[in-house]
Amino acid sequence: MFLEPARAVCFFHKLQAASRRRSGKKRRQEMNKKVRDARAKKSTRVKAETVERSSGNVFADLGFHDADDRLWKAQLATAYSRFSIA
Repeated sequence: MFLEPARAVCFFHKLQAASRRRSGKKRRQEMNKKVRDARAKKSTRVKAETVERSSGNVFADLGFHDADDRLWKAQLATAYSRFSIA
């Protein structure tokens, strides 16, 4: 939605240089309109995604054939790391 910092600086310098000859209020109105137009071109809409409740086993949810073994190994690694840190 917002311009990248480097592009924004360049963009505003170009706007200021082009509009220095106009009166203050009119210049601000033109700059605001150009900024709104630039933001409108950059914005994109994201489609809503559906959310499903997990089964409790992320590996099964992702479709791994050995999901139970992978979950067991992950739990074992977590327990080992807690034991080794303490």
